[in-house]
Amino acid sequence: MKVNYGGFFSTRQAAAARQKKELGGSFNWYGMGWKIPAAYLCEEGVVLDVCRFVPRERLEDYYKKWKPILEKEGELHPGNEEEMERENPFARNYSVSLEINGKQFLMEKRSSVRRYGLDGEEDPMEAEELMKEYGCDENQSWEFARISFPWPEGKEESFHSLTIGLKALPVYYEGSPRFITRPDCEPETIKVKNPVSGEECWIHIISCKAENLAKELFQDGQEWPGEYQALTCRITDGCGGTLPEEEKPRIQDCVMSDEPRRSLKNGASSIAVIARPSEKHENGEQTVCSSLHFEQREQTEWMVMFPVTEAEEMTVVLTGQETENMV
Repeated sequence: MKVNYGGFFSTRQAAAARQKKELGGSFNWYGMGWKIPAAYLCEEGVVLDVCRFVPRERLEDYYKKWKPILEKEGELHPGNEEEMERENPFARNYSVSLEINGKQFLMEKRSSVRRYGLDGEEDPMEAEELMKEYGCDENQSWEFARISFPWPEGKEESFHSLTIGLKALPVYYEGSPRFITRPDCEPETIKVKNPVSGEECWIHIISCKAENLAKELFQDGQEWPGEYQALTCRITDGCGGTLPEEEKPRIQDCVMSDEPRRSLKNGASSIAVIARPSEKHENGEQTVCSSLHFEQREQTEWMVMFPVTEAEEMTVVLTGQETENMV
């Protein structure tokens, strides 16, 4: 198996000189089984392979539930899209930290490949190679992550300790109630409840404006929607204080953007824009943009999504067994 720093899983890349450290770590975390089979010492830094798995039947049940919804036009909306993400174990995102010989490493690059092993689905060749390399159970569904960490102070020739930190990133649950704004509406305050913790926050609506990205947005024969509404608001806790950044809910439109349509214009192109990001202001206010449409809407219905971290942080201390240098 070829491993390059930042080279990810391509089997066509030229193999780089490296030193392999077999780690053999295994544990359960975040509702999945995990393996940390090996780290690779390269000239540029350390490459760490992280594997996680769930029983294949769990993925089969997941696709049995969600595939019919994905195949029906208009059935998927932001609310059940978040639910779909929460139920997909491999969509549960996480961050990784690395410490070797007491030195902290910062992640530079990361990629992943999955081997589901489902009937009628073809898995990537790279995933099959990793299954064989690391002796993975064929009865499980797997995701393999390859993460690159640059050397912080020059290359280490050996290590006596390697510590990995795993941190679950938040998933989102819809609070209640939803609320509606219209362009040029009056300011108001709405109380919204976190469905998981039961805590409440206040959405202070300051303004809502009808905006457009451009009069003409089209690319490669496709015309893209450009009309949206911009909601400026402030979010506070029950005492009027500012919520910590990791606890702030996310406000988003309850409907999806319009699909692009075939343009009648010829010989013209521009960068197609399909979303506008939220904008934060120094005074604690933020501006949130609705979905994009071809015609300006009379009103927008908003949903408030609360971040919830569903697993405690995990620290894994491993000792490596050095194998022969490989080229």
